[in-house]
Amino acid sequence: MSNKIEVDTKTFMRFWLVLAGLIAIGLFLYMARTGLLIVGTAIFLAIALNPLISKISKHMPSKSRTLATLISYILVIGVIGGILWLVVPIIVSESVRFAENMPGLIERNADSWSAVNSFIETHNLAGLRDQVFATINNIATNFTKELAPNIINSVSQIASGITALVLILVLTFLILVEGPTLYDGFWAHFKKNQKISRWRSISIKVSNVVSGFVGGQLVVALIDALVSTLAVFVLCLIFGAPTGLALPLGVITGTLSLIPLFGAIVGGVIVAALLAFNVPIAGLIFIIFFIIYQQVEANIIAPKVQSKRAKLPPLIILVSITIGIYLFGLLGAIVAVPLAGCIKVLFDESTNATAGGEGNANTGAKSEPKTISGNAKSDRG
Repeated sequence: MSNKIEVDTKTFMRFWLVLAGLIAIGLFLYMARTGLLIVGTAIFLAIALNPLISKISKHMPSKSRTLATLISYILVIGVIGGILWLVVPIIVSESVRFAENMPGLIERNADSWSAVNSFIETHNLAGLRDQVFATINNIATNFTKELAPNIINSVSQIASGITALVLILVLTFLILVEGPTLYDGFWAHFKKNQKISRWRSISIKVSNVVSGFVGGQLVVALIDALVSTLAVFVLCLIFGAPTGLALPLGVITGTLSLIPLFGAIVGGVIVAALLAFNVPIAGLIFIIFFIIYQQVEANIIAPKVQSKRAKLPPLIILVSITIGIYLFGLLGAIVAVPLAGCIKVLFDESTNATAGGEGNANTGAKSEPKTISGNAKSDRG
């Protein structure tokens, strides 16, 4: 016995219209993904910089946010430019020098290994050894020759990246200057609606999670940079390596420490490798020291600095960073954790609202969620 299901024309059309609308929205998001990424990055930066600009604006004539934003931009751009000026030449020069010296280094070490040489001679492997050295030498030569063409081929990508960076900076500037006025004007329309006004307090909590996390991560990165710079400087003095490597290598560690969970480890490995290009034993000592320091940072420094951020389990942090890396690369790794913290805030608020609604239904009370207008007013900046 078969059952017959009847669907009226109105329901049928509504279903296909909803499906078509979802497909259209998905297609729009896919086509506009680059622009949405730029806008989202600008909003994230604006939220992160807002506490700094709010503090600076208090000391400006007429408390001008425009002037405070301009000063903050000069500071941020100066810091980024200084990092690039210090780090890029060191990485390029040390990598090229290592590639050029690697065949001779291996050959010298091989000559000092009498046991290895005896084994090679006994088994008639001298020809194979020479071929290996010749291959390494060719690889190093090709690397140095192809370095410039590869840079030239990347000009178009660099140009598009610069364009995106300019757009992000301009959008961030406008959001910081005009954002508070637009924000207050938007919520002013919902003063009498407590249910909608409750979302204002939620937006403030989300903003605090982002700004608090970014500020804390900057402090941790600065500590990493100082510790690494001091350690490299001491090792250079002991082993006779150029002390000019200390500051650039410390900056590398501090910059990569902005990536939560594993950024500092990657930075430590890179610094140890670059240091080992000059003195191998110094690189080995540095990596041992840095592993010990990371335990101190993870258990003492970071928990105190990041105590005000949304608490997330290490598994959630790792999953967030992994998804962020594969979606948006390095930028995704940086913003993944604060975004996960924002999602946690929204989830907590929704569960609290549901629990509150059930409690009101059981008790018969007709209470509405309270807004924290005082905090909203103080956090507008």
